[in-house]
Amino acid sequence: MALGLRQFTERVGDGAGKPVLDAENDEELMHVQPGVAIVLDNRTPESPGTLYISTKRVFWLSDLERERGYSVDFFSLSLHAVSTDPEAYPSLCIYTQIETDADEDEESGGSDSECNEILDVSKITEMRLVPSDPNQLVTLFDIFCECAELNPEPVEEQEEEHNWIFSSDQMKDDDMATGGGEDSEWHLSENPANPIGYSNGDHDLARTVLEACLQSLYYLFGNFTFKLMIGASRMHREWSVTHAVVTRWSWWWDGITENYVTKAVVTLLVAILVISWYTWLGKRSMNGKPPLPPGPRGLPVVGYLPFLEADLHRYFAKLAQVYGPIMKLQLGNKLCVVLSSSSLAKEVLKDHDAVFANHDAPVAGLAVTYGGLDIVWSPNGPYWRMLRKVCVREMMSNTSLDACYSLRQQEVREMVRDVYNMTGKPINIAEQAFITTLNVIMNMLWGGTLQGEERSSVGVEFQKVVGDIIELLGKPNISDLFPVLARFDIQGIERQTKEKLSWFDRIFESVIDKRLKMDRACGDDTYKNNKSKDFLQFLLERKQGDDKESLTMIQLKALFMVSSS
Repeated sequence: MALGLRQFTERVGDGAGKPVLDAENDEELMHVQPGVAIVLDNRTPESPGTLYISTKRVFWLSDLERERGYSVDFFSLSLHAVSTDPEAYPSLCIYTQIETDADEDEESGGSDSECNEILDVSKITEMRLVPSDPNQLVTLFDIFCECAELNPEPVEEQEEEHNWIFSSDQMKDDDMATGGGEDSEWHLSENPANPIGYSNGDHDLARTVLEACLQSLYYLFGNFTFKLMIGASRMHREWSVTHAVVTRWSWWWDGITENYVTKAVVTLLVAILVISWYTWLGKRSMNGKPPLPPGPRGLPVVGYLPFLEADLHRYFAKLAQVYGPIMKLQLGNKLCVVLSSSSLAKEVLKDHDAVFANHDAPVAGLAVTYGGLDIVWSPNGPYWRMLRKVCVREMMSNTSLDACYSLRQQEVREMVRDVYNMTGKPINIAEQAFITTLNVIMNMLWGGTLQGEERSSVGVEFQKVVGDIIELLGKPNISDLFPVLARFDIQGIERQTKEKLSWFDRIFESVIDKRLKMDRACGDDTYKNNKSKDFLQFLLERKQGDDKESLTMIQLKALFMVSSS
């Protein structure tokens, strides 16, 4: 039961002593804060005193007058908060709301009592505690919260058993008010005070929902730090928080609380305004952009991914019969445009190749090329043009390829000799062709740097690692379709690619070190004057250059990686 604010003068000993506690009910003192002024409702602050907080009550005792003091139990405190709004009160303080047993009529007329000389503390509904040291507000607030949790308000079983049910007393009262008869149910639904129904016989559902919506809006603008007392009733708790937070807009709030239909309209208008604003922003962002080609609709987030079939080329041909030779597909976060005619492909790949020159590199492609430093994945620009010049004019020129003619001829003869020696045995032609091609590529890459068994072992391992990397590059990767998930590497494709790349790193660094040692042993001019230079020699000369076309070791290995693959 809420007792409200009470006069309190019982002190221990003479002078300004501590309050007498209720030892029979195990009341203990929790905190003492001197130099605290008290403000009741909108009255002037009283002379500073001492604040005592126990496990059951809050006491304020004057330091100047022994017979002046107040107490309030935690059951009567419906709300406590740290007030920082200068418009509500000029000083930082602890703001509390006090429940009283006065009727609504008495409460509405209680404001007139402020002008009376005699103070009726039982009608006080607001109390502010203003410490001389504002730094103590957080400590006081925490102690209020701790003590409030020690005093939960008991919950009646009837509140749980009869939620949103019309009680028999209410049905009788409404029936008597309408005169009974067949029209009583109609008059009950027309009751303006309860247009929908009762909540435990006190409030209607519409009021609860609308007040909750308005409170959520006001929380965005409030200047209060508050914590509700444990055990406070739900409807009173909502009303108290709303009243505390919207004090600065009380002139508007008082006008609409008299009509719940107005509150509903205001809430709906705010929601419509927010939705319209975001819709307008979305349409504005699309203005000035050319329309996208037609295409099938997908699902939210995943797009059209669940509907793709295994044979993409055949599936795209079916879609082209419906949507035309150019169509769009939303695959996750990626927007893909599919071309199904030779004329459109010519437009993209030849006529406007500079516009479509940059590639959307997959995660595995970036990992295997040291972040896209090779000629395949690097963006169109000065660096890419320099790489193209190195590859086309020097490494892949007719002179360089003609210089490797003898090497290719020798490898083909050895393959024929191996096949001849295996007469009468099953022969894997594909394997023999791959080994021959691999040997030719390795000779063109680093010439005679590796010899004998070392060259054979590297070739076998080279074949396996290249096959694994090509398989990883062809795997569908969720990180490519949802870039926000790339950092997590959910499928582990980036990690596996880097593990395979580490093997190439060891081979490349070993070959480069051996070539540098051979250059120092035989002289730098030995390979420079040789007309049949291998790729490694070209790249090392670029690395040692000082002009704008020089290469770093990472760039050299990236080019080496693409050439070897």
